[in-house]
Amino acid sequence: EDRIHALEKQAVRSTGDMCKYAQVLFEEVAERIRKLMDSDDIINRAENYIRDHFRENINREDVAAIACITPNYLSKQFRIKKGMNLREYINQIRIEEAKRLLLTTNLSVSEVAGLSGYENISYFSTVFRKYTGMSPIDWRNLEISDGENV
Repeated sequence: EDRIHALEKQAVRSTGDMCKYAQVLFEEVAERIRKLMDSDDIINRAENYIRDHFRENINREDVAAIACITPNYLSKQFRIKKGMNLREYINQIRIEEAKRLLLTTNLSVSEVAGLSGYENISYFSTVFRKYTGMSPIDWRNLEISDGENV
């Protein structure tokens, strides 16, 4: 950036300096765009955003905006790199948090659902069952009893 500022000061002196400044500026912008479009970086930014905001009502448009790409491109890249769609990944992160809360707190299932990003306890229970094969209460009881038997 210092190089750009130095060239900017020189650009007013001549047409040649102005062209050199424009070329350097163009190359800098092109490099930043290349970095933004790196699919691994896109997925990393998306994952970081999801981990930081999974408790909120987020959707693919929110995540795509953070990654500076279209929702369709994000979905395609996410499926290629992670082997699942964005909603599945968000649910996976939420269920991992729910499991952690169920094991480490005495919060009710309703409270755990809310703290895990689910506003609807029925939907939370359905998703939890899909990922674990049992209800949140049954999972908590099984995990606690397994821990006592070790």
